[in-house]
Amino acid sequence: YMHYGKHPEHVDSARDQVKMAIARKALSGINDQVPPANYNGGTFNAALELFAPVQEISRPGLYDRAAMAKALNSVKADQEIYGRQTPMGPGIVSLDPVLAKMTGNTAVILVSDGEANLGTDPVAEARAIYSKYPNTCIHTVSVADDQDKKGKLILSSINKLNTCSVMAEATALNQDRAALDKFVRDVFCTGK
Repeated sequence: YMHYGKHPEHVDSARDQVKMAIARKALSGINDQVPPANYNGGTFNAALELFAPVQEISRPGLYDRAAMAKALNSVKADQEIYGRQTPMGPGIVSLDPVLAKMTGNTAVILVSDGEANLGTDPVAEARAIYSKYPNTCIHTVSVADDQDKKGKLILSSINKLNTCSVMAEATALNQDRAALDKFVRDVFCTGK
C-alpha cells in the first residue's frame, strides 16, 4: 500500500500511485487475457491469495474470468500503511495448502515490491516450494520502485530459481499491450 515512485508525503505526479492499485490493474489485465478454462480442451483451477496479511480472497476452484475479476476488485487499492509489515517469506509458505490442492503444472503469479521485513527469507521459501512442488513455476510481477534495489534483488532472485519463471514490471504490463500479451502467452503457453 506504499506509493510507487515517491514517498506518500511527496506525491506530486501521476506516476506516484499506490502500488496495490498498480498491482490490481496489472492482474486485471492478465485476467482479461487468460485463455478460457477449456482452452485446448483442458480445464484449470485458479485462486487469489494475499500475504500482507495472509488472506484467501478466492479459494482454489475452476477458473472463471468473471469470478476472478470480482475477487480482484474486492481487494482494497488503498489502506493505511503505518505499522504495516510485509511477511513475504511466510506469505510464500502460506501457498503450501493451496498448491497441495492443485494438480499438473501450476503457475503462481507473485505480485510484489519485493519488500520483506518480517519473517523468513522469501527466496529460501520459494526454493522450498519448488522442492515440494516441482510442477510449480513462480512468475513475478514487480511493483518495486527504480530506487528499491533490495526489493528488485529479492524478486529477481526468486525469478532465477527456475528457468520456467517469467518476470515483468507491473507498470510495463499496464502501459504496453504487447508486454501484457507476451506475459500471458509465456505464463499460460497459449501460443497466441
